[in-house]
Amino acid sequence: MFKPRAKSIAIIGGGKISVHLAQELLKNSDTNVKILEEDVNVCNRLAEILPKATIVCGDATDQTLLNEEKVMDADACVALTDLDETNVVLSLYAKQKNVGKIITKINRTSMYEMAEKIGLDSAVSPRLAIANQIIGFVRSHKTQEDKGITNFYKIADSVEAIEFTVKEDFAHIGVPLKKLKIKSNALIGGIVREEQFILPTGETTINAGDMLIVVTDKKQINDSEF
Repeated sequence: MFKPRAKSIAIIGGGKISVHLAQELLKNSDTNVKILEEDVNVCNRLAEILPKATIVCGDATDQTLLNEEKVMDADACVALTDLDETNVVLSLYAKQKNVGKIITKINRTSMYEMAEKIGLDSAVSPRLAIANQIIGFVRSHKTQEDKGITNFYKIADSVEAIEFTVKEDFAHIGVPLKKLKIKSNALIGGIVREEQFILPTGETTINAGDMLIVVTDKKQINDSEF
């Protein structure tokens, strides 16, 4: 009886996303997972967490290492390092080697847009994914207007997204987000300005009239205390 060969997946980088992906892939006995990671301590931890995966400790941009480990012979390559540039270069190299499926993690929005133009059609952005998930919970359910809250969205049992419309007297107008002392249990997930969604960075400022989306695990919060 013919048995199809196992699929091989090469994952570049040993962060949390890589671990979760590997765990999911390894649930299928017909999948071989190889992870490349440069940090020795991380490699040791990966070997403990993922005993069924092959852990290669070394620099993924070292072409000799890639060839020796036959990384680009994989059916799919997933570039998940912390550096966008490294992920893009590795993905382009994998494309040159005719790897069947290539997935590239890109954090910076500007580079994410460029990736599509240079042919990386499977680029993913964790930040954009989070933003899209937040937007997906937007519903026309008004509540708590006495606290400056326009809308309130329940994301999970202990996590909520709260929508504020920024007023003229808001104390933090024009201040870059990186300079704000935002509470540890609150995250500014997005800003809607003149019907345009903005994925905030540390340099982003808040303007009067902005619609601010704050994700929090706190049950009671108002527009002055996030």
